[in-house]
This record gives sequence, structure tokens and C-alpha cells, in this order.
Amino acid sequence: MPIFKAIKRPGKNIKTVVNYAAKDYIKEKDETLFYGINCADSPAIATYQMQKTKELYGKTDGRQYKHYVLSFAAEEISKGDAKTYAKTFAEQCFGNRFEVAVGIHVNSAGGKIHAHFVVNSVSFLDGKKLHFSNQDLENFKDINDSIAKQYGLKIIDRSREAVQARGRAQMYDQRAYYVFVNKTRDSWLVQCAVAVNQSLKSKPKSLDDFERQMQQSGWHTKMRGKNITFINIQDKNKKVRANTLAKKLNNNILSTANIMRVCTMEKWRDYVKTPNRPINTTNLTNITSAIKNLSRCDNSQTTNKGFDVNLHSRDDDYER
Repeated sequence: MPIFKAIKRPGKNIKTVVNYAAKDYIKEKDETLFYGINCADSPAIATYQMQKTKELYGKTDGRQYKHYVLSFAAEEISKGDAKTYAKTFAEQCFGNRFEVAVGIHVNSAGGKIHAHFVVNSVSFLDGKKLHFSNQDLENFKDINDSIAKQYGLKIIDRSREAVQARGRAQMYDQRAYYVFVNKTRDSWLVQCAVAVNQSLKSKPKSLDDFERQMQQSGWHTKMRGKNITFINIQDKNKKVRANTLAKKLNNNILSTANIMRVCTMEKWRDYVKTPNRPINTTNLTNITSAIKNLSRCDNSQTTNKGFDVNLHSRDDDYER
């Protein structure tokens, strides 16, 4: 099950990330663990070429590169196949316009092989800056699935039904995926989530009806404050709040608010969990100063027009 993901916040130094991608190339003294697409098979020369491309088109500022990772499960693929897989993938995704440094890591924890792709931010072909949309990322995943099938590897089910069941399009953690798909019986959290999902699918007429169905599945349901808690009937130490379960499995269907909504509770919106807004300490300081200044006013003095106090001068202060 090869998993492809983007590193969202890369640094600005392209030399550092290329050297990191070439880590096992250096450590293992294996020249086949690093290669370039449209650039040299040497980390130093590939970095130099990428930088010269930026200078040629006068685009040395801003984003320097895009970093992606393609990972395989333990013992899923041989080192040789991983190298050809990653090369094919890089050529199909980026090879028509960009220079790409590819580094294969073979000594990760758990024996998992993975590949790093460092894509230059400026195209050698036309000098345009790299810009990949969410749809481009989906296309990369489709390419990954196509290559995986050629190697006889499992792929992630990204169908609409599977996405709804998982609560997200792709599980980026190999362990989480296998627990969810292959080891459901060993995860009491997933068992609880399945019980909740099945109970909701039966369209309970009330919260009491939902509680009865959950009890038949082996779970007590307790309303505590503005959150529902599920307690395993056979093992009371196995308990979890609905909102915590929804957060862990990234699936809002399991949240207290949604359960109350399905159970036709009129005030279910009261149970929607809203993020806490950070306190704007600057505004508090300004307000305190304004109040102190007002307190210093001489009450014996009079004025014909009075005065206005504007403690908030900008609407966007409330949005922070």
C-alpha cells in the first residue's frame, strides 16, 4: 500500500533538504539510492543545477522547492523495485517540466522503505513557478495507484463510500490504516465507532432509542454535560467521549452534536463544539488604559458636547 503525501511546510534551504533526501545514498555508500530527474545523479550537482535554473529566469525568491514523500509498508517491496517505482512515479508526475531530486531511504524504523522527492520551484522548460492545486495532488495519487497495481500492491480505496466510512480521503499513517482495515477486532475504539455508526444508520427516534441500540452492541451511553460518553459493558476501563472518538478517527459523524441531530433532538446545535478563540491581550491592554484615562477625568469640569469613547476601532479585531 504505497502512500503519497506532500510535506506542507518545507524550509527555504534547498541544499539542506536535498542532502536529507540523499542521507542513505551517503550512509550506505550506494549511488543507486539517489538520482535526478532532469538533473544530475549527484546531490551537490543537482542542487547547483536547480539554483542555476532559478537564476536563469530571475526567480530566486519565495518558495524554493516542493517536498513529497512516497512510503511503503514494511516488507511490501524490495529495494530494487522501490527505486524503479519511485523513478517512474517522479517522471510521470513532474518530469515534463521540473528538475526532481529523488532519494530512497532504506533504513527507517520498522524496515519501511520510502522515497523523498524534492521538486525545484522553477520550471527548467519555461521558467514558470511551481504551483500544484489540490486536484493535481489527487492526480498524483491516481498515478500512484496505477503504478501500484502494476507491481501487484494494495491501494487505498478512495471511493466515496470508503471516504465516508473513514471520515477522510486518505489515511497517511500506515499503522492507522492497517488497524482500521485489518485489525478492527483489536481496536476497541474502532469497535465503538462501528457500533455508533450502525446505531445511527438505523435512524433512532430518540436518544433513549440510540442508547438501547448501543447497549445491544455492548456499550453503555451516558450523557455528561454537553458530551456523550461510551463505556464498554464488559470492561468499564474502555470508555471514550463521543467528541474524542470523532477527533481520533477524524469523523464528525461520531460527534455528540451529530448523534443528537440524528436522534431528532431540537437543541442539537447547542452541542456543536466550537474552537476556543485566543484572547487578544493587546486589545485588553488598550481597554484597560482607556478605562484608567477615563478615571482620571475631573468630574467637576463640564462640557457642552460631552465625549465618545471608541474602545474598538477596527471590525477585524473581532475576527482574530
